[in-house]
Amino acid sequence: MALFAVPNIIQDLIPAAASESINPWTWNLNLNASGLYEYLPTMHALSKFALLGACAVQSVMGLPEPVERREANLLKRNVDDWINRETPIAWEKLLCNIGPDGCAVRNQGVPAGVVVASPSRSDPDYFYTWTRDAALVYKGLADAFRRNYTEGLHTQLKNFVSSQAKLQGVGNPAGGLNDGQGLGEPKFMVDLKEFTGEWGRPQRDGPPLRAIALIRYAKWLVENGHKAVANAQVWPTIENDLKYSAQYWNQTGFDLWEEVPGSSFFTIASTHRALVEGAQLGAVLGKPTRAYTAVAPQVLCFQQSFWNAREGFVVSNINGGEWRRGRDANSILASIHNFDPSAGCDANTFQPCSDRALSNHKVVVDSFRSIYNINRGIAQNKAVAVGRYSEDVFYKDVA
Repeated sequence: MALFAVPNIIQDLIPAAASESINPWTWNLNLNASGLYEYLPTMHALSKFALLGACAVQSVMGLPEPVERREANLLKRNVDDWINRETPIAWEKLLCNIGPDGCAVRNQGVPAGVVVASPSRSDPDYFYTWTRDAALVYKGLADAFRRNYTEGLHTQLKNFVSSQAKLQGVGNPAGGLNDGQGLGEPKFMVDLKEFTGEWGRPQRDGPPLRAIALIRYAKWLVENGHKAVANAQVWPTIENDLKYSAQYWNQTGFDLWEEVPGSSFFTIASTHRALVEGAQLGAVLGKPTRAYTAVAPQVLCFQQSFWNAREGFVVSNINGGEWRRGRDANSILASIHNFDPSAGCDANTFQPCSDRALSNHKVVVDSFRSIYNINRGIAQNKAVAVGRYSEDVFYKDVA
């Protein structure tokens, strides 16, 4: 029985056959000493290749030893002023990497609605499209579109729906659409063909992040009198991602840095948000949502397993990633990308203003104070440069 609808693209419409509701999942729950159920995910045999990908990989390079104490306020700018200056620059560069007409990818065979991670083709080669990257980009575009309608942004979002409907049907080393496992493939060629090289797969954050982005657009359609369009053209792609998230959330995969197989805090947080928001949208569209509403509380329960209460931080990878100390920007990004203004300072979902998120933020930032030369001489109460995680060696020797 196929659980996932195969998208049928006709021009720029994306109707798809109605899918049956997801099969019930057999949860492996244990009752702990406190009388609470906790989920223990199954470890699966995954690729041993610890290869690196393109999800916003940034390296802070060590500088020569300072000859004098660094002034903490050197070149300090007002944050609001900097954001105002940087926003149009970032916006322009973001659009440059989207096909077919982005300034960095024009005439290079990139279809409409496809986000290229980077125009760089060597050292490193990031001329691919990652599901995670594209989803985060289009979540930003959808938010901007909801604040200020433009025809250009609307075209971008329609292109994204079309491209992702097609991409979901592309068979790949992770699997296919029939059982949904192919949705866990992290990256593809920019022409939407499969990437067959060795990689850290599956990565289970892509489907929920894509669902979140598409839900933002679908909600706008509903709110503006286009419920039928949301139902016929956007929901089928969202539904596939929600079914994947509900069915496979409890299985391990690679983290957003594509290095550690296990359970990733970022992935689990994204999955919970997608299931909650997907169930809300599905109810509005008259779709079955029991599979999502039943699983979401289990995901949230498991999310609490990452919290190290004794030391006050999120252990970003468990069930396979324990060789790291766990202090990782993974957890800060999870709080940022799962920010919900209506949730207040909820600690269970690690909202940015919650005591957990704030404590975790300090622990993660402090873990970088002593390892980068650029941070030397900066007082403990001042901001410092941070990276992905303190054990990171990616491009470490490049200066």
